Formats: sequence, structure tokens, C-alpha cells
Amino acid sequence: MAITLTQTVTTAQDVAYTVTGALVVLLIGFGFGFMMKRLLYRLFHHLELTKNLARRGLIYDFEGNLSSLASWIIYFCTIVIVLNQLGLTSLVVRGLLGIFIILILLTLAVFLRDSVPNFLAGRKILLYREVREGNMVRLQTIEGKLINQGIFEMRIETTLSDVLHVPNSLFLKEYGLHNSLHAHRQKK
Repeated sequence: MAITLTQTVTTAQDVAYTVTGALVVLLIGFGFGFMMKRLLYRLFHHLELTKNLARRGLIYDFEGNLSSLASWIIYFCTIVIVLNQLGLTSLVVRGLLGIFIILILLTLAVFLRDSVPNFLAGRKILLYREVREGNMVRLQTIEGKLINQGIFEMRIETTLSDVLHVPNSLFLKEYGLHNSLHAHRQKK
């Protein structure tokens, strides 16, 4: 069966309209994602999210990271819509979703590997209160005043006025609280 010139032109027009529509959706979605990132950052900054959480011992750039996360979710949804419009959704989305899930699981594993021991050590230190803010502490070659006890880390101001962030698990291991805490439990 011979393909006529009219069928070829019609097919080319359909492909051109589909690709043009996909590009327009892509530009609009990426623009919307960028605007939402800026708006959310300003909202979180106005609410002083990072500053309020830092008072509770969580020192992290929540404003920037949450607004970036929201924009990346919008970018991802935009790409899914564009691929759907082009008819390439199922294969590409399955592959990307698999990679995304693997990355999230790896990130979660690394986060938990570092955070759980520090959290447990921080709870132990805060529970027994053998070291308090303002006490002088010595860790290996570092000596200074404990200026902040957080749930994940301690901040120590050295004699040279440097502020060091020491993970609670290292603090507990190096300072030797585990021996005195173990002796404290045996007394009871």
C-alpha cells in the first residue's frame, strides 16, 4: 500500500504538534517549579524555620532544602507529563522510578547509619546529665567549654575561641561517660 503525500504531511504535522505541546508543557512546568522554589524559600525564611529548629538542636538548612525538594518534585511531575504526552511514559518512568527509589533507600541508610548512634548517645548523655553546658571537657587533644548539648552533637568552644561540633557518639566514647553510666546502672 502506498503512502500518499497527504498522509505523510498529516503525520508530520501531528508529530510536530505533539513535540511542540510537550516543549510548552516542559517550559511551563520548569518555570512553575522554579517559582515555587523561590516562593517556598521566602515563606520558610519568613517563618524562620531554620532558626527555630536550630534552637531545638537541629542545625540544618531546612529553608533551602525543603524548597529545593518541592521544586524537584514539580520538575519530576513535569517530566512525567511530557513523557506521557510523547507516549514514552511507561518504560522511562519505570526506570527513573527504580533509580529514584534506590537513591532514596541509599540516602536513608547513610542518614540512619550516622544519625541513630548520635541520637542514642545524645539521649544517654541528656538522660544522665553528667556533663552540662558550661563544663570544661577534654577530648583527646581538644580542651574547651561545652556551650551546647544537642540531640545529635555537642558544641565545644576551645581555648582559642574555635567552636567545634562533636558528634554525640564520639563524645560519649571519648569522654568516657559509658563507664560511669554503666556503674550508675549497677548501683540501682
